[in-house]
Amino acid sequence: MRMTLWWRAMMCAGILAISMPLYAKCDCPKLGFIDTERIYRETDQAQAINDALQREFAERRAALTRQEEAGAALSKEIAATQNSKKRARLQKRLEQMQQQYAVAQRQFIEDYSLRRNEEFSALQLRANRVLSEFRQREGYDWIDDGAVLVDKKYDITDEIIKALNGDTQ
Repeated sequence: MRMTLWWRAMMCAGILAISMPLYAKCDCPKLGFIDTERIYRETDQAQAINDALQREFAERRAALTRQEEAGAALSKEIAATQNSKKRARLQKRLEQMQQQYAVAQRQFIEDYSLRRNEEFSALQLRANRVLSEFRQREGYDWIDDGAVLVDKKYDITDEIIKALNGDTQ
């Protein structure tokens, strides 16, 4: 038999009402929340990683842009061509260019993602170490990074970013 949503909510409310007196007698846990996306955007190490990746992949990104522009120019030429044989030849060339572009773009995305993941895994390890030290030092019982809505009083992201920026490897 399936429990309805209403019935589940009532069960949870009942359990909560029963456990509240017990909870009031114990120390309240210290809770915190971090926004990992902000850590991956705003820390010095994350910004250095992004800058290095932009430099590393700039030439390939520019080559993709040139391929895209060449395809657009060829499309315009096809549209302006009246001769059907020439038009068919150009259309075939455009299809080949589009296939080459798709392969190059897919390879670029794969290579970029792989490099980004390699670099950010080091940041993640470092952030986990800093977070663990912070949790122990500040006495947090629980730090979450997956909540949808969080009261600002629980958000400790700024403190973690400061610790990561001040932390030397």
